[in-house]
Amino acid sequence: MSERGDYCSSDYSGTGEDWNCGLLSAASALSLGGISIGHEALLSRYHSLGFRIYEFGITSAHVALLIRTFGFAVTLRSYSNWLRALWKCKNDTRVSKELSSQQSKDALRAMKMLVTLGGRISFPLRTERPSAGKVVSAIAKGRIVILCVDAESYYGIKEDWNHYLVATARKRSVPFRIIDSLEHTGASHYPEWSEHLRLARRFEWSTWSGDMIEIMRADCRARRHDCPSTTNSAEPRSRQG
Repeated sequence: MSERGDYCSSDYSGTGEDWNCGLLSAASALSLGGISIGHEALLSRYHSLGFRIYEFGITSAHVALLIRTFGFAVTLRSYSNWLRALWKCKNDTRVSKELSSQQSKDALRAMKMLVTLGGRISFPLRTERPSAGKVVSAIAKGRIVILCVDAESYYGIKEDWNHYLVATARKRSVPFRIIDSLEHTGASHYPEWSEHLRLARRFEWSTWSGDMIEIMRADCRARRHDCPSTTNSAEPRSRQG
């Protein structure tokens, strides 16, 4: 089976500086979980947690926390050295200058809040790379999955930013389908967007090494076991977004 994904459109395009791919991925994931929420309401919910939107966007910890506040069971699997270092010194008041910035403090606070609210965080070993197989397995169990990719390897854009996608059940021979909030808006930022999108559609997921957020639907959680496998379900440093 090829480890390339298929594309489907997002229902959320978003507008404004505060509307980024982290919030867009959360909105799409919530929609798949049966919760429809508008731009202003979701942004207000995010700000009510005490966080701002940074120039780079929001971290995977913030995305996971935001979704957790809606009652979904959430697991964040992070390969970020930065988040790993922050979590490692979560109880140490003496941290390096690099880890004591306001952005770092906010990221650590988001992780702590996620765990306090019952969410889970894991930092797999670098040798345990994420894979298309792990994504397919999670989707087969009825999970909603958000994936973090970097701009250069995914779109061929030589810039230092990450982006969130939502993965959903596959069609035909692809391992899963991708909901990308940039699909229809990227052209306004990049003149050669059609070529970047072509590269994204041909992305080999065997090379992927980003964060992964698994979200269990509320109905699955209520039954205390995974949802049955499905192949036709409706519906992932971003500018981390």
